Amino acid sequence: RYQLKRALMDLGPEGYPFEKFVEIIFKHEGYSTENGVILQGACISHEVDVLASKEGELITIECKFHSDVGRKTRVKIPLYIHSRFKDIIANTKNNAIPTNTCIVTNTRFTADAEQYSKCYDIQLLSWNYPKGKALKDKIDRYKIYPITVSNQLTSFEKEKLIEADCLHCADLLLKKDLLATIGIKG
Repeated sequence: RYQLKRALMDLGPEGYPFEKFVEIIFKHEGYSTENGVILQGACISHEVDVLASKEGELITIECKFHSDVGRKTRVKIPLYIHSRFKDIIANTKNNAIPTNTCIVTNTRFTADAEQYSKCYDIQLLSWNYPKGKALKDKIDRYKIYPITVSNQLTSFEKEKLIEADCLHCADLLLKKDLLATIGIKG
């Protein structure tokens, strides 16, 4: 588990690969997804990291990536995401109105963040939350291990694979020629 947690951290330092990884998780759960979507609110427009839809459900997903294993996502993030969500659903001119919002982090949430989110029905997904359905559980269940978990690849090779949108180990089976493009002979 430590190696898996470290592998998630190694998707950084920027958060975009983590956003793409979260999108993969939601696809494995049967959602259709888009990333980097701009949704117009009643007051302003908002960039949504991932938009996931399934069977009449439309979820806006905000990803919070932290490079420091000890850093927690504090209550100000659910407060901020909740206000964005309210602005988006207040715009009745949107073609599809989101039904819920979700915040995903590769670390943990503070107790206040969890309590606020429960109160306003904001979905949370972190390394260890919710119990039995946390990020670590979903990665194991769907066997979508980050490419950074490999101890056979150098840091440079992992970086090149991430740049080529090869984010999890199973991608290598689908993109076998990608290894040759970064100098690995098979």
